[in-house]
Amino acid sequence: MAKLTKRSAEYIGLEEFLHSQKQSRAGFTTTDGAGIIAEELLQPAEQLSNRVDLTKYVTEIPVNTTSGKYPFVKGTDSKLVSVAELEGNPELPQPEVIPISYSIATYRGALPIAQEVVEDADYDVVEVVVTNAKHADVNTKNDKIETLFKTATAQAVTGLDGLTTLVNGFKSAYDVKLFLSSSLFDTLDKMKDTTGKYHVFNHESSFPSGVSFKGHEVIKIDDTEIGTLAGDLKGFIGDSKQFIALFNRKLVTVKWNGNKDFSTPLLCSSRFDTKVADAEAGYYITYTA
Repeated sequence: MAKLTKRSAEYIGLEEFLHSQKQSRAGFTTTDGAGIIAEELLQPAEQLSNRVDLTKYVTEIPVNTTSGKYPFVKGTDSKLVSVAELEGNPELPQPEVIPISYSIATYRGALPIAQEVVEDADYDVVEVVVTNAKHADVNTKNDKIETLFKTATAQAVTGLDGLTTLVNGFKSAYDVKLFLSSSLFDTLDKMKDTTGKYHVFNHESSFPSGVSFKGHEVIKIDDTEIGTLAGDLKGFIGDSKQFIALFNRKLVTVKWNGNKDFSTPLLCSSRFDTKVADAEAGYYITYTA
């Protein structure tokens, strides 16, 4: 498990900010009175969470402006041609570009940390703050990604044969993954072959999730997140990196909510936008046996 570098300028700067509520000059910056948690601190904090981080499964695009247009290149058909072919037809093939308009939104919430806790703590306050801020950031982005998964073309899937046909039907250029509700994952995982052996999923896969279906990674998500109700047999199947673009300002900040008393909570904010890029890259499925 990665740990924070405690004597780095970023670490010391955040530590001083939490205690003094003032900007530190040693490698630490603020915006509108809020301290920016450096990416160098957030990256190790990812290892402290056992939560699925869906941002790793979409295309992340760092941006420096609050709004704009981005030319997302559809990756399924682009290719190069030989010089000889160009001599006969000098017009270069044009890749399919999907123009995406983004508008960065700011999301805020309180972390379960009060000023009095920071003042009295005999443990690593910076690690606690960074970890909680990272969790809040991931949870917020996961929610927006899951919401977009549900907007994909609806597809009814019947039985294991129907699931296999859908997965096999994608163009080979798509990196297909299966994001399944816990109930759907459980339903498929309990299927047995004629010898009584479980046979649908490979649980010794080299993928980050450790599970695959016919060579494609399987990611399990809570029913009420990828679906609506407990027991929903829902999922997104497709190339999630082609389907969703995450425009990220990479500004996770923390700020004390006023100075009235020591029980004042620590506020956290994150700035980003999520958009559907290639709508043909996936389906939102409802499974029936």
